[in-house]
Amino acid sequence: MHRMKILGLVASAVALLVVGILIGHFAIIPSQVSWLKEMSKDGDPKYSRQLHQEIQAEEIHKNLQFFSSRPHIAGSFQEEEVLVKYIHNTWKSNLHGSKIYNYTVLLSYPNASDPNYVSILSADGVESDLSAKVEKILSPDQNDSTVVNPFNAYSPSGVIVGDPVYVNYGKVEDFHYLTRDLAINLTGTVAIARYGHIFRGDKVNNAEKFGCTGMILYSDPADYVVGSLDQVYPVDWWLPGTGAQRGTLFINNGDPRTPFYPSTDSAFFLDEKDIKLPKIPVTPIGYNDAVKYLSKLSGMEVPRTWKGNLNITYRVGPGFASPYEKR
Repeated sequence: MHRMKILGLVASAVALLVVGILIGHFAIIPSQVSWLKEMSKDGDPKYSRQLHQEIQAEEIHKNLQFFSSRPHIAGSFQEEEVLVKYIHNTWKSNLHGSKIYNYTVLLSYPNASDPNYVSILSADGVESDLSAKVEKILSPDQNDSTVVNPFNAYSPSGVIVGDPVYVNYGKVEDFHYLTRDLAINLTGTVAIARYGHIFRGDKVNNAEKFGCTGMILYSDPADYVVGSLDQVYPVDWWLPGTGAQRGTLFINNGDPRTPFYPSTDSAFFLDEKDIKLPKIPVTPIGYNDAVKYLSKLSGMEVPRTWKGNLNITYRVGPGFASPYEKR
């Protein structure tokens, strides 16, 4: 079997070499084939000049300001009744035509009256160190009623209690380090992972596989701030400590009920029980809140590559040091 595999690879390499030689030979355009020469020439330069003249920085600025001035979460009034109609009317007036198609999509929204939060629960049932339920308003343009509270789409609802454990970026190798190298049993724990390196949905999927019952996601300054933590929004454009990154947890693309197909009326829709969605509750928090939990973790210090830029000693856990002594 091994010999056959090696011979097959060699044969493929030889075949590719021959094909490469043939392509190189016949790619030389004979002088008599004038139409190929014409095709290889640049087009009329007046069209490229016209295109460059019509691209105006002022128009780009105006469009960006319009599209980013208010939140436009999928399925919202702002998205459907404002942005879609604006684009439709713009294209209809500048192109030969434009048409709007309706799609029925399974979407996920946070409960505005019951926001997500994280807290430390003592043995007598008292909660402390609650995370912010609503993002702090840092500038006048943030004061918008259409801003949704921090959430991760398609996360199931629920109240989860468990020992926290820091899992770095939540990659498979991170979980292997905790379970194999450190022999930590992650069953029933709540994973705290920082954004970056892999898709958030994969982080949650990994946490599920290793027995975690919930996950907290935060953006570490090491990945989202350049320079001092004082030079963040609204002073600069870097993420402030109160900012929580929202986003979907669905690993595939499109509507979960119609994989690989548009969600038109004629599509075949899967039943929700047959859709692979996250099974553990997940919520994002800002790094100001993440400090409350990461700084109190017990256990050994993390490897150098696991350290972020928070002013704490990063530890893996699981659980909190008692009585939250400063380390």
